[in-house]
Amino acid sequence: MSETIYTNLDTASLIKEGQIVEETDDGIVVKLQSSWKLVPNTSVEKETTPEGYFTDEAPAFKNQDKDSDPYLINSNAAGTPYTEKLERRFGFTDLKLCTKKTAPVSGICSNPIDMKDVLYFTIETEVTGLETGSVEMSVIDNLDEIPILWNNDWTVCKEKLFPEQPTRFLIDTEQPVILYEDNLISKKEYTTLSAQDFQDHTYTITYAAAKDPCRYYPLSDSVRLKVLIRQYYDAAPYISVGHLVIQQHGVKPQWNSKV
Repeated sequence: MSETIYTNLDTASLIKEGQIVEETDDGIVVKLQSSWKLVPNTSVEKETTPEGYFTDEAPAFKNQDKDSDPYLINSNAAGTPYTEKLERRFGFTDLKLCTKKTAPVSGICSNPIDMKDVLYFTIETEVTGLETGSVEMSVIDNLDEIPILWNNDWTVCKEKLFPEQPTRFLIDTEQPVILYEDNLISKKEYTTLSAQDFQDHTYTITYAAAKDPCRYYPLSDSVRLKVLIRQYYDAAPYISVGHLVIQQHGVKPQWNSKV
């Protein structure tokens, strides 16, 4: 029996069968805890699994004992002919090669990370595939979300720009700044982009941060690390983040009340 699987591309998660209230022309109506939500068709990927089948066969076998074929049933005395054999086969009636689209935006937020007595920390990781996307890391400290880079590299690669919004880091204007329009180098100035430009194109920017973006001095006893992957184009190489390590440095100075 075939099965239909729905994936929410915005959240990169499966829509469970029990969540689906109705499938409309506009999308999938999903049940939440206390309300309903319409997930539009543009954000839903629908896949149908191949249909399987079972067959039961009972061919006749003569003059065989139970030791010669463990699958024979009818446990009569040795030497008595066995005449029944149950055979089950599983196959596919509609097998075809399909491709899986990558989610345009996906991410993860860590559990709380202990930062007691830590002066500052840095991040070491392996990131590949920045030709077709970008990676954004942030530290969540209390209610604040602070951007951070990794591997002691001050270069920001293909950060996505948004209309009337600043870049995640302060730009070092003395270093090269490259603006991309739909993944092609643009001759426009990033400071002159208008809201209309963003309606027709995707703009990303590569630049060097003006201040150290790789060290973070925690304010609270625990923080969370948020990693966001933006895949601008569904083509290889795909973004990959692996072997992420948080390296804690130093000890916070303790206040001494003695004078």
